[in-house]
Amino acid sequence: MREIPLIERHLSREWEFSIHRTALRVLKRARDTKAAPSEVATEMADELSLQHHPIFGRRGRAIILDLVAGEWHLSRRDHPVP
Repeated sequence: MREIPLIERHLSREWEFSIHRTALRVLKRARDTKAAPSEVATEMADELSLQHHPIFGRRGRAIILDLVAGEWHLSRRDHPVP
C-alpha cells in the first residue's frame, strides 16, 4: 500500500494530533474532570474547530458560504427529514 503522508501522520505516535495522542488526551481529561470521554472528545473537537487549519485553511467557511450561496438551506424545506 502506498503511504500517504497526511494519513500516515494520523496513525503515528509522534504527531501531536495523531489518533493515538488525541485519544490519550481525551482519556486523561475525562479522568481528570470525571466526564464521559465522548463529552470530552466533543468539547475538544469544538475547541479545535475554532483554530485555523494549517493545510486546509478556511475550507469549512468556504463550504458554508457555497451552501448558502446555492440556497441549500432553502431547498431542504422541500425535503423534510423523516
